[in-house]
Amino acid sequence: MKIYIVPQFVILNNSSDNAVVQNKNGISQLTDKNIIAFFNKLDELHKNKFTENFIKDFFGSSQCESIVNFLLDSQLIEEEKNFNLEYKRTVVFTNSQKMYSLMLKVIAEKNSNLEFNYVNTFQSKEFVSKINELLNDRLIVLIFSPLDLNEYTWACDYLRKRNALYCTAFPYNSKFYFSNIYKYEWKNACPKCFISELISSLRSTGKFYSMPTFQTVIDIIYNENIKFKIYDFNNLSMNLEILKAALELADSKRIEFFTSTHREIDKNGSSNFDQCVHWELCNCLE
Repeated sequence: MKIYIVPQFVILNNSSDNAVVQNKNGISQLTDKNIIAFFNKLDELHKNKFTENFIKDFFGSSQCESIVNFLLDSQLIEEEKNFNLEYKRTVVFTNSQKMYSLMLKVIAEKNSNLEFNYVNTFQSKEFVSKINELLNDRLIVLIFSPLDLNEYTWACDYLRKRNALYCTAFPYNSKFYFSNIYKYEWKNACPKCFISELISSLRSTGKFYSMPTFQTVIDIIYNENIKFKIYDFNNLSMNLEILKAALELADSKRIEFFTSTHREIDKNGSSNFDQCVHWELCNCLE
C-alpha cells in the first residue's frame, strides 16, 4: 500500500470554502470544502504521513484517485520513496591536494569503506575513466575546492545521466557544505538544485519572500568565469567536522536522512541541517 508524506505546512486565510496552504514547495489556494477540511484534520491530528486507506475513509473510495492526483500535482503531498539501497563503499573525488592528503592520512587507514582519489579537474579523461570502473553499489562524493560552477554543473550532469548515486561538497561564503545524496531515478532534489538555491538566495537582490530575480540566477549559473576561493583547510574545528561528515556518509544505514538533507558547517565546526528542495529552473526532473 502506498504511503504519502505531508510536508510541514501552515493554513492561512482559513475558512470553510477558501484557504491558503503554504509548505516548502510554495503556496496553494484551496476552494474545495472537503480538501480544506482534510488539511484542517491533518493539522488537528499533527499527521505528516498517511496511507491510501486514510484518503478513502475521508473522501470515499470513488474520489480517492482524483484527490491523490490533485494533491500530488499541487505538491501538497509526496509519495514516500524507498531508499533501501545499502551501498558497500564510498568513493571520494577531490580537486584539492590538501583535502586529499588530510583524508588519506586521518581516515583511509581506519575505514576500509572509504576510498579517496585526487583529480586535477573533474572534466578529465582520468575522472571519467575512474567513474566508469566503479560498480553500481558505490556512493560517489565530489569535493570541490576550488569550486568552479561550470565544472560542478558538468560533473553533476554526467553523473545524473549515468544514474549514479552521488553527493557534492564545497566551500562557500566562509562555510562548508555537503549536498544531499541524489540518484536520478529517485527524482529527489539534486546537488545542482541545492547550489543554485544557495547561491541565488545569498546573492539575489529580490525582496519578495527573499526569492532571487530570474536574471540574477541566470547571471550566476551561466557566467563562465565564476570561480570561488579555495578553502585552505587550516581551521581545525571545521576540518574535524568535514571528516566527520565524510564518515557519516560512509554509513549506508543513514541514507534515508541524507537523501533529503544538506549540511552546513561553520567556522566553529558546528553542523546545521536543512531540507533540500527542487529548484524550479533545474533539469533534474526531465
